[in-house]
Amino acid sequence: MKAQDGTNLSKALANYEKQFQSLPYHELPHDIVIFDKQTLDLSAWTLIVTDKCLKRISTNPCNDGDNNSIRVLNLSGGSKITDVGIKAISNSLYDAENVLLENVFRITDKGLTEVIKRCRNIKKLSLSGCLGISGNGFAILGQYSLHLSSLKLSGCRQISTWSFMKIFEGCNQLNELDISYCSLITDQEINVLASRCEMLQRVNFKECCQLSDVGILSLVQRCTHLLSINLARSDLVVRITDVALMAIGESCKHLLSINLAGCSKVSDTGISWLTAGCPLLIYLNLSGCNAITNGGMKYIGEGE
Repeated sequence: MKAQDGTNLSKALANYEKQFQSLPYHELPHDIVIFDKQTLDLSAWTLIVTDKCLKRISTNPCNDGDNNSIRVLNLSGGSKITDVGIKAISNSLYDAENVLLENVFRITDKGLTEVIKRCRNIKKLSLSGCLGISGNGFAILGQYSLHLSSLKLSGCRQISTWSFMKIFEGCNQLNELDISYCSLITDQEINVLASRCEMLQRVNFKECCQLSDVGILSLVQRCTHLLSINLARSDLVVRITDVALMAIGESCKHLLSINLAGCSKVSDTGISWLTAGCPLLIYLNLSGCNAITNGGMKYIGEGE
């Protein structure tokens, strides 16, 4: 399986390089290198953005001065970017509030540390798909990123339970958290999250299959301002039952959206508790919830 994954990755990278050869640009245009709106979005240039590009931007004299400190940085999809480029651009990030590094899979703990130590006031951070960062490397967020309101770590399956503990203990201003496909997280870490981040509004736990009714109960009893919950799963479906829906219905009066796809152990009873307690609900995904009958659908209709 691993050999096959490696072959597929090699083919994907080869196709990527072929696309690069046919591009009209082989380096960033001059007007991209000079930024004057405190926003640097290179996500549309991922085929050609390299460490050299980032060095060029950081050393361009036109980008000197307080007015050109980067507040919003988007390098998402930058497959050629490494710690070297991250270190170069981090010199312009002392006022950064929003940093998106989704699928920049070549950065490691060293690159993440460069960014986090510079961006002490960062509020929104996306590291989804950053597989080069070690399981324990993410823990630095809990030490330095104390003002984070939005954190996205989707697909970072390597994050250790210890790192989750450190993140949740330090980042207590979170209102949005996406840890979908982070398969190592358990109810114990969710309990810490609930005790530290009571202003949470949006959580994405898709395919966090070790989470159970216990963790959800702990979360919703403390985080009563939740607007969106994603519990979709394809494995260990027995861990989410009507008990979780009862707790959500009792505590989350402002809930607007919930995804229960694959939670085959929830029944009509759970749906009745959920819809009765969440009158503002506008999105409900019950795909694969085979225990739901026409009776359960009736509760949904009455809730509308």
